[in-house]
Amino acid sequence: MKLWQPVATPYSMIVGGSYLASNKYKPYTLADAKKVKNMFSNSQSLYFTVTAFGNNMDFTNGINIVLKQGANVYQAIDITGIDQLPSHTTS
Repeated sequence: MKLWQPVATPYSMIVGGSYLASNKYKPYTLADAKKVKNMFSNSQSLYFTVTAFGNNMDFTNGINIVLKQGANVYQAIDITGIDQLPSHTTS
């Protein structure tokens, strides 16, 4: 199962971590949840995911996705899959 989180929050990360631990028959403790909460409260980062769709295999060439809020512009520090071939469907 693929976990999809458009915006990561402490709650969604705790639920996801608990789910993954449960799938491996491992405990997910209150201490584990507190580590996640502390990570978010001490961080100046906002975690989010973008899924892009296009009409051809090259549509991402030159694409730049940012999150803007007022005068602030947030850019990704990591782009997962940027060096991978895109998945595609045929009709």
